[in-house]
Amino acid sequence: MFERLGITEAMNPRIKPQPTPAQIVESVANGKTDLGVFLTNVLTAPGLDVVGPFPPELQLEVVYTAAVAATTREPEAAKAFIAYLKTPGAAAVFRVTGMTPS
Repeated sequence: MFERLGITEAMNPRIKPQPTPAQIVESVANGKTDLGVFLTNVLTAPGLDVVGPFPPELQLEVVYTAAVAATTREPEAAKAFIAYLKTPGAAAVFRVTGMTPS
């Protein structure tokens, strides 16, 4: 992303990679880092102000899919859960947790 914006050289000395997403959140929340860049739903934590997603031309979407395993012992329950994931109620939960339902 920095390369696409033409700011790689300016940003390299300021980058503080963290080994886990939780440590990104912790580093920003405790003030050791000024800016965290990661999945929106991970950055919705106490002590952080999410200012928004990147513009569409810089955004990389993560797409989750669901399927029923051929060997499942509870195919109807699995199908019901997948059907629920498509409902407006589930979409509201996704939005509250920083995800964008399609």
